[in-house]
Amino acid sequence: MEAVPTARSLGQSRVTPKAVYKGAGRLSYRTKLGYLRDDVGPEAKTIELVFADLVTFCLKEEMKTGFLISQDQVNANPEQHEIIQQLMDFKLIHIIEPDTSAASGRSGRFEAYTLDFSLFMEPRLRGLKHVEFWKTDTQRRREGVREAPAYSLERAQQASTSTSCDDTETVLEKIEQDVGTEDQPKDPTLF
Repeated sequence: MEAVPTARSLGQSRVTPKAVYKGAGRLSYRTKLGYLRDDVGPEAKTIELVFADLVTFCLKEEMKTGFLISQDQVNANPEQHEIIQQLMDFKLIHIIEPDTSAASGRSGRFEAYTLDFSLFMEPRLRGLKHVEFWKTDTQRRREGVREAPAYSLERAQQASTSTSCDDTETVLEKIEQDVGTEDQPKDPTLF
């Protein structure tokens, strides 16, 4: 349904796999944001601002699909943690581990999350490190989870009150422009 308009927005005369990935991703996260707006009402704007900042943090700044939140910050910032929980309720992010340690000598306990797959459905985003939490190492730890960057709930507080933040769609378009995608081989038999 979104593949044709996406192909047109990409300047393509036919539907390619890239347009299908992007179209499916757009449809999925737009639908979820629509549910958020309908169910939450005026408070949805605050949640969306944090979500846009979280997407920027993960996909543009850290180039990873997962993130950690310190349990110390959860206790100190219950309002911002509630926003994270609402993002999870609307399936824009997903919890991987509710209680884990972090690698690289970071002390404390953390909650581990991943962005919804619809946000990075294009599999050829250059440099993006997918946190493959479904795989485990020899000690049965989820791969990449402990190495994920920590998102600060103080940052979420700043984002929630910002008047200059972009909406999620604009953030994703900027990330795509900045990060880019690898060139796809042209296969005349596709679609």
